Amino acid sequence: MTLICIGLSHHSAPVELREQLTFPAERLPQALGMLAAGIGQHDGLREATLLSTCNRTELYVLVDAAPPGAIPMLAERLIALGGADAAAVGPHLYTLTGPAVVRHLMRVAVGLDAMVVGEAEIQGQVRQASEAAATAGAAGVMLDGLFTAARRAARRARHETRIGQGAASVPSAAVQLAERITGGLAEREILLVGAGKMGLLTAQQLLRLGAARIVVSNRSFARARDLAGQWGGQALPLARVAEALRRADVVLSSTGAPGFVIRKAEVQAALAERESPHPLLLIDMAVPRDVDPAVRGLPGVTLVDLDDIQARVAATLEERHLDIPRVEALIDEETSAFMRLLAQRDVQPTVAGLHRWAEAVGRAELAHALRRLGPLAPEGRAVLEAMVQGLVGKMIHPAIAELKRQAGKPQGKAVAEEIARLFGLTPSGVGEPQTVWSLPPAEGLVEASSGSRAALLPEERG
Repeated sequence: MTLICIGLSHHSAPVELREQLTFPAERLPQALGMLAAGIGQHDGLREATLLSTCNRTELYVLVDAAPPGAIPMLAERLIALGGADAAAVGPHLYTLTGPAVVRHLMRVAVGLDAMVVGEAEIQGQVRQASEAAATAGAAGVMLDGLFTAARRAARRARHETRIGQGAASVPSAAVQLAERITGGLAEREILLVGAGKMGLLTAQQLLRLGAARIVVSNRSFARARDLAGQWGGQALPLARVAEALRRADVVLSSTGAPGFVIRKAEVQAALAERESPHPLLLIDMAVPRDVDPAVRGLPGVTLVDLDDIQARVAATLEERHLDIPRVEALIDEETSAFMRLLAQRDVQPTVAGLHRWAEAVGRAELAHALRRLGPLAPEGRAVLEAMVQGLVGKMIHPAIAELKRQAGKPQGKAVAEEIARLFGLTPSGVGEPQTVWSLPPAEGLVEASSGSRAALLPEERG
């Protein structure tokens, strides 16, 4: 079987094309259901998973030995599922096969393939994609194992390297600066000006760091109320920002207004009627700027603008980039481990057949010995059973060790077939995705066991 990934990302296509091929949460179950319905029907499709985020849409599939024309047909199906313009999107799709798929997904999960290196949100998205595919019946053991391995690589990278340390986005950097300057946000009154995407991300970072007293102000009061309502915060019309400045300790502003939202005169008035004992920290994340830069000279006021924030982000990204070689080495290690497991699937039927053969031989030998020995105490019978089990395990150990050594190598399949022939195992289950090995006939086992007994225990002959 072959792993294939077909996708579109910020590396291969601009946003106007990426947005054509997305699967929002409400559409994802239907798309996965259609993929699940096609499993075993055409293209040799066995398993499928869709990973769809702001910056990428990727289809991961397991197919039967990549039949001719499978990749173009899978690409057409992905485009059709997304309702995208094939002529526009098609040239921007990329395709990966085999080990490259494994390594790519691990790089995605770790955050090396992200727009912001090391961003952590993708880990949850990888988990959600895997769970959704399993729920829809589209993914099976192999893709579930692949996505689990990718998440494990991401966890290792977070713990063993600096790839996820520091603030690498404007909202996270702004909030971390606020925490550092104030000494902690739990007891501070936060005024969040702007309830768009930047405001939402900032609110999430504030809550993560323990801020509990957050007031949201926005030009659309309904939007401010919706955002504040998500954690029980307070909403305020934008016209009352000057009033809120009297109580606020930290102001984080990210509106799309064309001019200043917070002016020097308003800040001076708020300082004159200050209700908080703490200095006023203003963090301006907007372009154009929301806060009049003239407030920087006012006593008791600290202003942080986007240049200050981006300098912090750049320093963080530089640290993360320094650790990329360590992360790449970790990914190589995890990719090799997964590929070894994948390769062992080819020899697993023979391994399982050998175990069944050994168990059958052991049972036959044990039954023969017990008939000759007569009644035994439970302790004696347990010793005899353990001895037989140990002997048959040692009999097949060299063969199983050799199978695992050869797994994934060009001669691996031939070695498995030869060992199966030597032990009298016969393939069955023709047409199934994985071969099943059958045991030799029962009478053959009895005859074989008698012969081995004569060779091993000559003193019992006659």
